[in-house]
Amino acid sequence: MTVEIRQSTAGECIKMLKGRKWMIILPIITMTAAIGYVVYKLPSVYESRTLLTVKPPTISDKVVQSLTDEDISQRLQAINSEVLSRNSLEPMITKYNLFKLERDAGVPMELIIEKMHKNIVTEVEKSDDERKIASFSIKYRDRTPEAARNVTAELAGKYVNAQDIDSTQKAELPLEFHDTDRNNK
Repeated sequence: MTVEIRQSTAGECIKMLKGRKWMIILPIITMTAAIGYVVYKLPSVYESRTLLTVKPPTISDKVVQSLTDEDISQRLQAINSEVLSRNSLEPMITKYNLFKLERDAGVPMELIIEKMHKNIVTEVEKSDDERKIASFSIKYRDRTPEAARNVTAELAGKYVNAQDIDSTQKAELPLEFHDTDRNNK
């Protein structure tokens, strides 16, 4: 027994496709409708971003070293632990009524704060060599544009306040050392 294989002509292929056109068209229509429905039902996500610049010292580089990207990263990590703590984020969640669906469903606050942490991104912006401006950005994503904007603004304020407190403490440290040195003499 021999089997003979021959190639189909273009006319035969077209005739076969016409005969099965609904087997081709219906899945395409169904998939398009399903994808459209899913995209329509997805919640909107808004992102707010702010850029904070760190003012370089006005003292000569001989006296005070200029800030590098590594210095900013280290300081940012130190301030992150304070600003992104539960004590800092939980009041914002209630103030701006964030994650209402989750809170109404009885999700523990630890999980909600963890979810909020995932929505906050802080990253050091690379400075160009000419200006040497150190900066970092804060991004926050939420379901409403107002909440995204408000939380980003409040986080930026907290970073500025934490930096001011840190700078004040570092400036007072040499004064305390100097006063202690005088008292010992």
